[in-house]
Amino acid sequence: MKPNQVVRRVIDEARDWGQFAALSAGAWLAARAAPALSAAALEQLAVWQWPRAAAARQGLLHNVGHAVQRSCADPAVERLAQRAFRHLWLNYRDLLQAPRLDAGALHERVQIEGEAVLQRLCRQEQGAILLGGHFAGGELALQALAARGWPALIAAERLQPPALFDWMCRLRGTHGHRFAPSDALLTPVVRRLRQGGLVGLMMDRDTTGSGRTVMVCGAAARLPVGALRLSVRLGVPIVPLHAQRRRNGSVQLTIHEPLAFVSTLAAEETLTNGLTALAAQLERLITWQPDQWVLTTPLWETSAADASCSSHHTTSPYRAASPST
Repeated sequence: MKPNQVVRRVIDEARDWGQFAALSAGAWLAARAAPALSAAALEQLAVWQWPRAAAARQGLLHNVGHAVQRSCADPAVERLAQRAFRHLWLNYRDLLQAPRLDAGALHERVQIEGEAVLQRLCRQEQGAILLGGHFAGGELALQALAARGWPALIAAERLQPPALFDWMCRLRGTHGHRFAPSDALLTPVVRRLRQGGLVGLMMDRDTTGSGRTVMVCGAAARLPVGALRLSVRLGVPIVPLHAQRRRNGSVQLTIHEPLAFVSTLAAEETLTNGLTALAAQLERLITWQPDQWVLTTPLWETSAADASCSSHHTTSPYRAASPST
């Protein structure tokens, strides 16, 4: 290895460990200084941080602009993206504090709608793929789902250093979920589904780079296809999940009716039809409350710095009465 490569590697590892140390310190503060992490305080911090968080700001503007089909320079898009940024900070607080909440506290703070869907699948001894996204309140909703007796094997994107990845998995798995790297998940996922268990995957980010392009909100986006392939191959349903944060600070997790995909003679046709259906489901979710969609990685296949985002305009950014319509 060349000297400059060694120096670069040392710098990268130091940065990774610095991030790990910062997050560890944040966990310690969250547990011991809860008043300082109130919603009001975090919102003020988010307002201060917004112009300084270039990557997150550009990603949110890109995604929200496409979701509502307006220019990133539109003041309405800026307001929606800023609110999404505040929800993102609240999610970080939830991530750090949720492990200290017991099942009773989680039950009070998270309402789960549609639990009968999982109960029905359990009676049928049928596994299912829980397909979620990056939504406000998602961290609390995830912990509450496990605390209510629905633990899942969940795909997680690898982080560096490995100690950071392990620590994040421990935080999110406090109440029963199990996490595994998304790039080494196939065998345990298949085993879990065949045993009638639950598997958690994301619908709005292609972490492995194996996704496909499909139209979402009038523009080409790249969505993961792993959930669809597993559903068709194993004959298990996909159950969309959607979290939202209410005005009073509580969280609602909605478990939607299962989506079942039937294999056709043409594998590509099956994949295309299924991905189109999943894209429509995602579009309903992100256009219903775009300010509660907190994905900071650009979803669409254009530059995050592209100020135009979309040339199409809608009469209102809120195009659906609810994500179930």
